[in-house]
Amino acid sequence: MIFPVNEAKFYTFILNLFYTQLFHYYMETIPKKDDLPLFILYDEFGHANIPDFDIVITNMRKYKVSLSLVLQSFSQLETQYGKEKANTIIEGGVNSKLFFSGTSQATAQEIEKMLGKIIRNETYHTEKNEERTNRSEFNLLNADEIRTMPDNQAIFLTGNKRPIMLDVLPYFQNSKFKNKHELGHAFISANTYHKFELQSILDEV
Repeated sequence: MIFPVNEAKFYTFILNLFYTQLFHYYMETIPKKDDLPLFILYDEFGHANIPDFDIVITNMRKYKVSLSLVLQSFSQLETQYGKEKANTIIEGGVNSKLFFSGTSQATAQEIEKMLGKIIRNETYHTEKNEERTNRSEFNLLNADEIRTMPDNQAIFLTGNKRPIMLDVLPYFQNSKFKNKHELGHAFISANTYHKFELQSILDEV
């Protein structure tokens, strides 16, 4: 579904209804082995407010539903869902996270915490030849380093694995993806739509 960014607030209500019904449909029954998985790329998710989304996203994997959310900052989630539910979505529902440069200072600070710290133990001897250990710890990356990363780098976090610094390339600089993009969007004619609608009604009957 595509809509003008400058009119997002007018379409958000419709999108919320659409995705609420979509998730409800896919989570009615456990999928069979031969059922195809569903992948959803949701850009500008910061404008959405889907009821009970914190519950949906923490359970959808078992229904073969994969969801990629695109946000400008963590604060967008807190605005839409509140701090507690936003934390559930980020920590409990999203298994893999990809961070690009230019993020807000608050989000960069959250990423800094996610990356963790490096602990260094240095052993030395005093003048009396006594062995001492000096323990120090520092951030893997500071918030300002995260915010000012080069445009061709991104931080990837997944599960309980160590963070990875990736070299990334915009799709329009990749000939394979650029050619795919130039194919345009899929078109469904009115007649095809009515066939789908009729089949859906017949299935319910």
